[in-house]
Amino acid sequence: MATRRQLPLFPLNSVLLPGSVIPLQIFEPRYQRMLRDCLDGDRRFGVVLIRSGPEVGGTALTHEVGTVARILQTNDIGGGRHFLSARGEQRFRLIHRFSDDPYPSGEIESMPDEPGEDDLESLAESVREDSLKLLNLLVGLGGGWIRRRELPFSPELLSYRVPGLLRLDPADKQRLLEAETTGARLRAEAALLRSQLDSLRPRLASEFRGRFSAN
Repeated sequence: MATRRQLPLFPLNSVLLPGSVIPLQIFEPRYQRMLRDCLDGDRRFGVVLIRSGPEVGGTALTHEVGTVARILQTNDIGGGRHFLSARGEQRFRLIHRFSDDPYPSGEIESMPDEPGEDDLESLAESVREDSLKLLNLLVGLGGGWIRRRELPFSPELLSYRVPGLLRLDPADKQRLLEAETTGARLRAEAALLRSQLDSLRPRLASEFRGRFSAN
């Protein structure tokens, strides 16, 4: 069931997906104020992708769909700067943007995920298998930055994990965030996975030929 509330907003040039953790550095006075208010409240704010305008200073126009983030921890590093980490919880739609005084905020409506008409179990299993293939290819290409290969079995959770495996620009991630249903998101990810697998396989084959070529 969708619910509405007022929420502080943090416009960024990146997309936060539910379940993902984002590191942030707070130094602008308006966001220092926002951080204090969040910590005095329920520790939540909204992350929205910038459509146009600056990330630092000034007013940025944003996309309407974003993600509620809950602050996990903060670290005061002095000089009016804080490091914080926050986890994405749930999508929302921005209904009304208020004044940026003292910091950006708006009225938001939660966007619960609808499954859609797809066979989610079989679709999720296919996406999961291709995701593991992609991870194995990246490891073969020297992608040691991959920390773990466990992937969730829940179709909804999987649909939000996969974009972190793919090499996507913020606009593509935003389109996945805005997908109308979990099924639609997984179908789009299935196509992206196939495309990236097709492009990486020849590179891996070429690397192995180079490593084991006769001298």
